[in-house]
Amino acid sequence: MNDRLKWIEDEVRRNAEFHVVSADALVRKANVTLNLLLTGAGGALAYMVSLFERSGWHWATVGVGAVSAYLFMLAALVVLKCLQIQPIWPTANEPNNLHQPDFDFIKLREFELRSKQRCIDHNCARNDLVSMWLNRVRVGISIAPIVFLLAAALVC
Repeated sequence: MNDRLKWIEDEVRRNAEFHVVSADALVRKANVTLNLLLTGAGGALAYMVSLFERSGWHWATVGVGAVSAYLFMLAALVVLKCLQIQPIWPTANEPNNLHQPDFDFIKLREFELRSKQRCIDHNCARNDLVSMWLNRVRVGISIAPIVFLLAAALVC
């Protein structure tokens, strides 16, 4: 029984750590996406101002302005849905929770396995939500040219 339980505990530990590492990787990917969005949105805004100074409001100025606003909106989504601090449950329990001299050690370990499963479930759901929003934003980035075309067409 102890060998089996030890093997299960090792696998649980590895799985729990995987979800924490995955959360960190998602934050890095979201930061890269945010930097690209802010660079693109800022560049589009500067180009819109340049176009406006040269020729006022026309289809290109409006189209570039719409793309800039759209990219800033996507950047806000990245911050709100992917980078905003969200709880991540630890991969290990606190000593005060584990040190229970009155409990049978095997039963305590089995209870701890159930507790770690809840942590894994929480962290997995958290990562799924962040990755879903990051994927949506990336798809949104790919349709930025359509935003330009629609805004420019509205002016013409």
